[in-house]
Amino acid sequence: MNVRHDARSGTLGFSLVETLVTLALTGALLAAVLVGVQRLDALDLAIQRLAADIAAAKPITAKGTFAPPLFFGNPDAIVFVRQAIGPGAGEKLEWVRVAEQNDVFVRAHGPFAPIADEPVQPTFVEPVEIARGPYRFRFSYAGPDHVWATDWIGRSTLPVAVRIDVFDADAAGPLPLSTTVALRVDAPASCAGQASVETCIGRASAGQ
Repeated sequence: MNVRHDARSGTLGFSLVETLVTLALTGALLAAVLVGVQRLDALDLAIQRLAADIAAAKPITAKGTFAPPLFFGNPDAIVFVRQAIGPGAGEKLEWVRVAEQNDVFVRAHGPFAPIADEPVQPTFVEPVEIARGPYRFRFSYAGPDHVWATDWIGRSTLPVAVRIDVFDADAAGPLPLSTTVALRVDAPASCAGQASVETCIGRASAGQ
């Protein structure tokens, strides 16, 4: 009787330990999933804010009637001018730059002033982290022909759309969070108020 009692006690004790271990593992897995969901939610919010930034880009030129707009884009960074946001911003313009720095994507901005000559060297302040590894952004750009390009520098107009691809180091391709942003304005600032914006853009493209 004593032997069977000890055996039963041992079995019951093992079952209790096993249950506690299972609960601990389940809790750890749920915590990991929760952290992952929170990170993806934060990344999704950052992408939405970045998309709103890019959509607000303005076709401001540095000099000359038909100079290219101040928009510089490559796969790793994008720089443009938009209307300033924040208390007391009014009608002011500001530079915005989103670029990868030491495995971290950072958004920074700076005041815009009329520029008479190039090269353009704006001052950027107040960097804010958008995303960090293992997540990475890649930008691509499309014009009126809807053909995607890896860079957009020195073009006569703003791109019609900017593609933001989001990658995870552990994933084979872009994440579902990737998105395409349609810019609100794609004509040079000098075309504003012209009788034919299309003709103005054509003249700008021809360098006239």
